[in-house]
Amino acid sequence: MRITIYLNFMINQVLEKSGRATLLLFLFLNCSPCFAQSERIDVGILSGKKITRLLVAPVSDVYSVFAGDSLLTLIKRNDALSLTLMNDSVEVKTIAQTFGTFKRVQIMALSKQASLKIKPADGKTETHLDNDLFINPGKNSLTIINHADLDNYVAGVVEAETGYSAPEEYYKIQAIMCRTFAIESKGKHKADGYDLCDREHCQVFKGRNNRKPEIKLAVAATSGIVLVDSTNKPIFAAYHSNCGGQTDYSENVWKTEKSYLKPVVDTFCISSRNANWQKIISLHDWEKYLVKQNKEYIKPADSLYCFYQPERKSDYNLFGSKISLTQVRKDFKLSSTYFHIEQDADNIIFTGRGLGHGVGLCQQGAIEMARKGYSYKKILGYYYKGVRLVNYSQTRN
Repeated sequence: MRITIYLNFMINQVLEKSGRATLLLFLFLNCSPCFAQSERIDVGILSGKKITRLLVAPVSDVYSVFAGDSLLTLIKRNDALSLTLMNDSVEVKTIAQTFGTFKRVQIMALSKQASLKIKPADGKTETHLDNDLFINPGKNSLTIINHADLDNYVAGVVEAETGYSAPEEYYKIQAIMCRTFAIESKGKHKADGYDLCDREHCQVFKGRNNRKPEIKLAVAATSGIVLVDSTNKPIFAAYHSNCGGQTDYSENVWKTEKSYLKPVVDTFCISSRNANWQKIISLHDWEKYLVKQNKEYIKPADSLYCFYQPERKSDYNLFGSKISLTQVRKDFKLSSTYFHIEQDADNIIFTGRGLGHGVGLCQQGAIEMARKGYSYKKILGYYYKGVRLVNYSQTRN
């Protein structure tokens, strides 16, 4: 419907300005496979932030602005569109014209290569996005949704989640994991009107991949590929920064057992950054915490607080009761659950290994494996047990 409206609009524009010869060229270029969409995903942009006014400007190509099925205008590079929350509607205007208020605004790319930038009116940071943008009015904020080609989204996530230089083979690994997570978790934010948010709650996404062209090459080389379990369902592709030498069971962190998320001894990450850490807290604060966790706790006389993990454990034993290490990590903001505890005078010393929850693929270990010449298939099989690589069109949802 939108394409028909757009074509009718543009046919009249072209006929008025350039005649039939240009019209034929326009139809040849625009009534082509470029209008066919590949797999798309809806990503909540600037989620969790209160945005009441948004500025939108195309970076390349032309965008059509729709309210429902009504074409309001076309915008191109150097044009600016203002979108403002007005009660339960969105006001749309340009410098030259105010179009009114609407329940939903869709800013549609007219080519696969189109991109635009958005900026909150009271903010300094611009976000560069591929493909389409949908704007819905929320109670106190605009809901901003990037309706993106899946691989464009994956490329942006890989750039945001990797964060530093890595071998191209590793970018293939991260692309497959990010794509698998997106397919497996699609609809996670259905109540908010989109599939995934742009924060750590889902996957960090800061917009279009601009700085690392090798990421796009890796995404293209693995396009459509996801990891599936023995039932042909996309796996929960958990990953973390550094496991400290051993990954963990999924049930130790999320209480849910996954057959493919089992401990792996990892010697590849132990010399990487984030492999070791230490934190010191007062003995008073530690004992106060233990009493809070167990009201009946009384420290035995002459007892020192010592706790060792030659291998990863799930709990800290508290004289007859247990505290999950995940809870201890959260409460004291520790880098991981893989730590020892020692007492030194009036202090408790946490000496730990790794960064993150420790389940699934260890990013720094995988990067080191890639540098040593292991293929992305070998590396994925090392961290995820009993999985296969297939095209997502063959998966069972």
